[in-house]
Amino acid sequence: MSNPGEFRRAASAVASPETKTLEVALHVLARRHPAAGYRKLCSRLRRAGWPVNRKRIARLLRRWGLQQTCRVRHPKAQGRPFNIGAPNELWQTDLTSVWCGEDGWAYFTASQT
Repeated sequence: MSNPGEFRRAASAVASPETKTLEVALHVLARRHPAAGYRKLCSRLRRAGWPVNRKRIARLLRRWGLQQTCRVRHPKAQGRPFNIGAPNELWQTDLTSVWCGEDGWAYFTASQT
């Protein structure tokens, strides 16, 4: 007895000319916009008239090693230590807003030196 998925995998292994053209267009677009991730590239391809799925674009970029990593903007999140040499040189704060019904929003803040 054969596996029903074997035929589908074998049929999908052969790339159509349309698939090859899409891959070339994606590769050119990814090289032209190196900071763009799969979402931006997918939207650009859709605007150009390609009926593409974001998962397909992400899979192709992963296969080619062109997938972008997530940006980390906060230095503490990157694991860099803060160099504090004196008091009052670095302050951290956190702001939280709470809805208080009729009174509107209330804001709470905490500071740390």
